Amino acid sequence: MSSKPLLLFHGSSSYREYLEPKQAIGDGEMDNPFGIAVEDKRIAQLFAIEYLSLSKEARFSIKFEDDFVYVELFQCSVNWDRIGYLYTLPSENFIKVDHMQWLSSKSVIPTKVELVSPHDFKAFIHQQ
Repeated sequence: MSSKPLLLFHGSSSYREYLEPKQAIGDGEMDNPFGIAVEDKRIAQLFAIEYLSLSKEARFSIKFEDDFVYVELFQCSVNWDRIGYLYTLPSENFIKVDHMQWLSSKSVIPTKVELVSPHDFKAFIHQQ
């Protein structure tokens, strides 16, 4: 059994002083209610980017190839002008809900907030 990490990460295109539990919508395993965080900073950074729907079928998903993590867009585009936020969070109120995601049903105050420019992640954004 692996030990609980001291810090977890959450990405969002919205700035918040603290993170509150709410329903999140993604693709497949990434759907989950309440406050979701991950151990892998690279995944959270991709969630900090704003993806714009081009149709009702639009979606994005996080993909893995060997040690490479990227986002695959289906009928989406990127808001290249919007800065996102990477939140570093203390893990004490989180429980592990699957192999990637941690859940908190309580509000969490970040220990650090970093700006995320989508331009820095062009190589990690793929169109389907």
